[in-house]
Order: sequence, then structure tokens, then C-alpha cells
Amino acid sequence: MSWYRVPRPSLLRRADGYPRNWPAIATVMKKRAGGICEVCRVQGGTTPDGTMLTVDHLNFTPTDCRPENLLSCCQRCHLMRQQL
Repeated sequence: MSWYRVPRPSLLRRADGYPRNWPAIATVMKKRAGGICEVCRVQGGTTPDGTMLTVDHLNFTPTDCRPENLLSCCQRCHLMRQQL
């Protein structure tokens, strides 16, 4: 069909390599974890101690957003994983 055009890959990704729908993907993953860090089990979100839940790529590849490659974790655990 001539009216159907596949978007260029550059339009599907942000400048940092993450998909444009990364905020939606991250929200789904945080909900899957029940709002709890999957590493240390701390409750994330807007807690009094300022703990924030993030989503990390297990293989450190921002373009690989398969659910099995994503880990919901607090900022502390995320930073510790990045230093490995």
C-alpha cells in the first residue's frame, strides 16, 4: 500500500538511544515489580527517604527493551550495577 510508510529507525529512538516510548516501558516494568526494587526489595516511588525506582537494562543495551532484559531497581542498586 503506497500510503503506508515504515518510520525511519532514527524517528523511533531518542538521541540517547532509548526508544521514544521509554517512559511508558519503564512505567509498565515498575508496575510489574509492584513498586519494589527487585534487588534489595526496598519500596520505591515517592517515599519520605527519597528512594526512587528506576529501570535498568541487564545487558546494558538501551535499545534492548525486552521485558526479560529489564530490572526495576532503586537508584542505589541501579548505580551499583552500573559500576560492575
